[in-house]
Amino acid sequence: MPYPRAHYWVAFVLLVTVVGFWPSYFMKLSEAPLGFHVHAVTSLVWTAIVMVQSWGIHHGKRGLHKALGKASLALFPFLIVGFVMIINISAESFLTRDDPFSQVAKSGMGATMLVAIVAYCIVFHQALAKRRNVMQHAGFMLTTPLILFESPFSRIMIDHAPWTVFTGATGMYFILDAIVIAMVLSIVFAMIVWARDRAKHKPFLIVSILLALEAVAMRFAGEFEAWRIVFGAYGRLPDSVTIGVGFALVAIVVLHGWKSGSKPKPAAPKVAI
Repeated sequence: MPYPRAHYWVAFVLLVTVVGFWPSYFMKLSEAPLGFHVHAVTSLVWTAIVMVQSWGIHHGKRGLHKALGKASLALFPFLIVGFVMIINISAESFLTRDDPFSQVAKSGMGATMLVAIVAYCIVFHQALAKRRNVMQHAGFMLTTPLILFESPFSRIMIDHAPWTVFTGATGMYFILDAIVIAMVLSIVFAMIVWARDRAKHKPFLIVSILLALEAVAMRFAGEFEAWRIVFGAYGRLPDSVTIGVGFALVAIVVLHGWKSGSKPKPAAPKVAI
């Protein structure tokens, strides 16, 4: 089976997530809004599913692997809804506060999360569509934790190793640069995996491109007035609309991906007349 030690680095992503969000989320659970809880729970459960699936298939636990695969179908729309809820929280802050951090960073965060949603939909759709190709299916599933990695790791950088943000930026740009550097580390890791076997590890090239788009969105989207106008308009939509549309669109992605990977029905035999 491909990627025999992948569950170790997925476990590392899980550990980084807990450590990175420990002070700002886990120590303040009662203060966090609902969107944070949905995003945190679905992201942690998703990463754990990918880790256990990888471990299970390499230890002969095919039943466990398949059961968790079916669970991921049900979880995925809620995972993306968690991202939508974080975008909504950023949009609310963008609309209610006029300080530079909220105007630039929050709108940039909204753009980044939108790209992350697109990235997740692409790689999970491909994981479903190519589930009969073991190498490609495994590769696309294992790219999903990389999309989550930057957020907690950048917090570790900011809180415990500020010297790693080597750009010399201050204020809000220090935070943005930390996130971008964490994304670049994910890209470097993915490109190394891809370079080992370019034909078989193509999913990691695809996620590298998507992460690069995320990095550009994080660092520059908030600087554009046109995007801030669009983000402000988004923020005025009711949460029920954005969450409902997001859930419906992602459900379509899941259903289409699953259908695309189904075995083609055998052609009906021709009957001689």
